[in-house]
Amino acid sequence: MSLIEQTYPNIEIIVINDGSSDRSDDIMKKFFIDKVRYYVWNDNKGVSAARNYGLSLATAQYVTFIDADDYLDKHYIEDLMKYKKYDMVISGYTSKIFESYTAKKLEYIELNDKEIMDFTMKKNNFPFFSQPWGKLYKKSIIDKGKLCFPSISFGEDTAFVLTYLNGCKDAIIIENTGYINVENDGTLSRKYISDISNQLQILTDIVNSENILNNTFKISFWYMRNIKLKLINSHYKFKIFIDECKKTESELRHISVKKLESTGDRILYYLLKYKLYLLIYILLKLKQR
Repeated sequence: MSLIEQTYPNIEIIVINDGSSDRSDDIMKKFFIDKVRYYVWNDNKGVSAARNYGLSLATAQYVTFIDADDYLDKHYIEDLMKYKKYDMVISGYTSKIFESYTAKKLEYIELNDKEIMDFTMKKNNFPFFSQPWGKLYKKSIIDKGKLCFPSISFGEDTAFVLTYLNGCKDAIIIENTGYINVENDGTLSRKYISDISNQLQILTDIVNSENILNNTFKISFWYMRNIKLKLINSHYKFKIFIDECKKTESELRHISVKKLESTGDRILYYLLKYKLYLLIYILLKLKQR
């Protein structure tokens, strides 16, 4: 409904129903069939395939993504389009958890091609770049780079956004928080992912193939992020956690401790280096309480 109510007049709305079991099909056909391009995608191949299908259908010059449970302030698209000259527009968003709303945003800044990736890889900035929504993309850049969401079960959003940014000449951060992200219990901290190590390796291979990790700062950030994700994911099971700790030795070699931004990351680096795995496990358990 929030898409239909947008104040920007010229919008191409493409809705992909990826085998939904709710009443989406009936609702769309009854109320919105004359306002949107609606497609049923019954292959059940996951969100990446559905998004790629939507991109293949899009004819507009600019693209944005909205997840199924999320919604927009009625001026949101109009506000994004004010900055359409930039290769990417990144907005803030409002996090909705039950009936609690929290605005999350970065300060307004314009970035050139030499600044984009360094800005993206900073610890406090990266969460704004790890999902496809909350952004305005140029379809020409997507088409020129033949960009698509990779068929992996974790990190596909990050891969798409980083690959797109690598082809940008400029970008802008705006403080608009009109994208409302409805959060649920499917976050990494609450959901065990059995093959996360393999998924992160595939993601790293994609990022490396685009030459995104081209300096020590970005390499250190990336590998420390991956280590933390794997340890957080595995902390439910002690034996798996210890096994993951032991596997970090090869990744630690990629990290320059001097380039790590936070004290916590530097402490974790040394705890892993000196194999103080039980202490890491206890600290993580205490933090999760």
